[in-house]
Amino acid sequence: MDAMTCLLGAFTTALSLYLAWWFGSVRHDLGVPLAMMLAAEALAGLVTTVFAVTAATNGGHTWLLPHQQMALRWLLFITTSATSLHLAWKLHEISDG
Repeated sequence: MDAMTCLLGAFTTALSLYLAWWFGSVRHDLGVPLAMMLAAEALAGLVTTVFAVTAATNGGHTWLLPHQQMALRWLLFITTSATSLHLAWKLHEISDG
């Protein structure tokens, strides 16, 4: 089950990265904001996968120290908040014309 979780995490992260690249190359006002959102999603997937891999290879416990785990979680919160705000700002900008 742990191996399946790790594989699913790797696939999901790769998919988010691919879609981030694809949206980033689209010539539309929402291309970059959506790419940023998907890149943040990929980062979240990567961190979650790292936690899954470390737990799977270390008897259910992660080798990351508590302050490292907290730093990764803060990185996720800040990244997803920033990209959400950027997308909202871009949508507001588009709707105002």
